[in-house]
Amino acid sequence: MTLLLPDLVAGLAGVFPDGVAWRNVADGRELTLGDWHRLSNRLARGLRRHGLDRGDRVGLLIGNEEPLEWLVSYLAIHKAGGVAVPLLARLGPGELVRILHDAGASFVLCSEVVDAVRTAVPTVACTGPTDGLRWVDLLSPDDRDLEPAFDADDVADIMYTSGTTGRPKGVLVRHGGLSSTDHVPSSWSGLGFLSSSPFATTSGSLLVAGPLRGGLSGFFLPRFSADDWVASVERDRPVAAFLVPAMVELIVASSRFAGADLSSLAAVTIGSAPVAAATLRRFGAGLPATALAPGDVGEVTIGGARPVRSYLGDGERADDTWLDGWLRSGDLGYLDAEGHLWIVGRAKELIIRGGHNVAPGEVEAALFEHPGVVEAAVSGVPHPVLGEDVAAWVVLGDDTSVDELRAFLLERLADYKVPRRITVVEVLPRNESGKVLKSLLEVESE
Repeated sequence: MTLLLPDLVAGLAGVFPDGVAWRNVADGRELTLGDWHRLSNRLARGLRRHGLDRGDRVGLLIGNEEPLEWLVSYLAIHKAGGVAVPLLARLGPGELVRILHDAGASFVLCSEVVDAVRTAVPTVACTGPTDGLRWVDLLSPDDRDLEPAFDADDVADIMYTSGTTGRPKGVLVRHGGLSSTDHVPSSWSGLGFLSSSPFATTSGSLLVAGPLRGGLSGFFLPRFSADDWVASVERDRPVAAFLVPAMVELIVASSRFAGADLSSLAAVTIGSAPVAAATLRRFGAGLPATALAPGDVGEVTIGGARPVRSYLGDGERADDTWLDGWLRSGDLGYLDAEGHLWIVGRAKELIIRGGHNVAPGEVEAALFEHPGVVEAAVSGVPHPVLGEDVAAWVVLGDDTSVDELRAFLLERLADYKVPRRITVVEVLPRNESGKVLKSLLEVESE
């Protein structure tokens, strides 16, 4: 028996109406469970009044600075029977239009009007100043519950990939895939779960209801900085947090980290990209110790009872991704002696140098062991004889030389794994979710 997201919120709102579902850490605004349920009912009725039918796609372009409005909108789209298409507000007009057309969106809820978006879809409602339809005007005075407009097999969201290996693709997420076991917490602790991942990303969207299932309130930091994150932990005292590796790297490099009081954190989840073991060791200084042991590297597959997801308009790709009910993640990883899974890279990013397999994550982990390395990325580059060669891009925090760094790596890696091309850069290009865009890294000529 599973509990769909709207039912989970409705159940919690009925028992703990004054419990804080989410707080905007930046301005202190809070969304209680009761308000979330009632406001989403009002917005769902308004969307239906403006012609939203079951299965219609709704672009969700509300920015990080308005997380509470995003959460109300997301739940309302589902309650109205629509399909949410979360979009990053930093996307360019051309890419926004392409995704909206690809998804077949007929509505957009946004923070500010983008002219290209207004011409791309029939109905646009804006939370900010506008001479058109306002988001607040969609709110019906009727906050009663709506009749269910979907079931577990219906599509809930179309989540677009970040496009690190090509054009963004729409992943179909069904309501059953967002569900939880049929359980509502017996008490509401009000303890905090801190996140700064945009809800429009896959990792962020999974946290929409994640904390609620444990009786936790979500604390959202709209704009991440290492200093602001440390300050929030010290001030708001969350018991759990989610970080992407880029955030962890910035935190451990911050001057505030050494003296930070992170004692409230009982658990920290790090995901969405590989993270260097050296970075984890530094971060773990104020948390329970992290153990690391060597293991065999292979592709990570994931099994479970939730429905198989598919790509929008691409059934063949889904057939390649799923094998006998197991999701082929495309991640390379290994299990240590205690059964912990360590991710070392992506199968698509595997470098084949003269017949030798090189996992970029392994080389990046070795680079991060050097105290002068702040950020690092490793990728394969074409080579006329070897087929591919290993290249690295690094951000350095002191006067470490490239020759010194290469000698450091030779002490830790097989010689064929050591990059012959190491480029020093001021910053690595990243997308909204913190992943390095390796396609934008430029190779210096030899």
